[in-house]
Amino acid sequence: MRTKGLLFVFAVILVCFVLMGTASADYGYTEVSQIPMAVDFSVRVEFDDAGFPHIVTDYPFESTGATQMNLTYNKGDIAEAVTLQYRYPSGTTSVSGYNGKLYDYAHLGDAYQAIRSGDLTLDDRICINTSRFSPETDWFLVYSAGTGRYVEYTERTHAQAFNAMGSGGVAKSVFYIADRINSSCVQKRTDNADLVVERDMAGDISSAYITQYSPQYGIYYYDQYTGLFDGHPITELGFEESDLEIEALAAMGDRTGDVITSVSVEPDLPVIRVTERSSFKAIGGLLAGIMIGITLYYLFRRRKAKPAEKKAEEKNTDGNSVADSVSQQEETFDTTVKSIQGH
Repeated sequence: MRTKGLLFVFAVILVCFVLMGTASADYGYTEVSQIPMAVDFSVRVEFDDAGFPHIVTDYPFESTGATQMNLTYNKGDIAEAVTLQYRYPSGTTSVSGYNGKLYDYAHLGDAYQAIRSGDLTLDDRICINTSRFSPETDWFLVYSAGTGRYVEYTERTHAQAFNAMGSGGVAKSVFYIADRINSSCVQKRTDNADLVVERDMAGDISSAYITQYSPQYGIYYYDQYTGLFDGHPITELGFEESDLEIEALAAMGDRTGDVITSVSVEPDLPVIRVTERSSFKAIGGLLAGIMIGITLYYLFRRRKAKPAEKKAEEKNTDGNSVADSVSQQEETFDTTVKSIQGH
């Protein structure tokens, strides 16, 4: 009987842990510390005798699988004037991009000199990434030089560069503040349009829009109450309904659904729309609490009953049988009754 009781307690505790797990929706890299590639490193730019720049860094490319580091320089308010790229394992530095209105390939020496003189300033964002640049998935980490923290992690298919993606690609990004997830974003690209879906830290849609480049340029914003993009169904703008449901790369807390359900009302009355929310996780947490309470109550009763059982066993093992003990109790009771009656 004792074995069955222990098995019952073990089963209940196991179920409680399972239900407690369903009450939490955390998944993916919700904290920077969970990203194995997000390690400390140092970086600087040195110039050789010929005036060519070289990126010098101790980032562990081999152990993390990264193959590139990109440093972008700005000129005043002009972003991405020049980008220097370090390639591992060759250890070489080259210019991977530049603003054609400021420099051209034949005059990159002017850009090098501008970096040395401080006329070009290093952008706050340093990107470390893989470079398959194919339908396979590449990952991209963004480090903030100003805060000394990693602020973004992205996984992207059909990548073409650290900041470019081709048609058919899907990019999933997580944005961090103080090393903790703040929001996320999913971007899907077709031949002539981009769908961007922004989500909060719980994975719920906070905003979305489609940028269409042809047959005419236009930006269409998502209305969560109608499910339309400025009056247009998503399928009319070149995407599928399921594209809105692409899961974020990471989320935390109790997630809620993104499904919008219409409530029928009489004409001329305001339309009420209700967002369906997933209640399973909350129910799971409630059930886990109830079952834990029942388990603790059961254990308390068992523990409380043991001393009484032990005393009864000790009393009944003084050389007398259980029947003798009962007989003695009956005699005592009978004597007591007669004594009372005698009075």
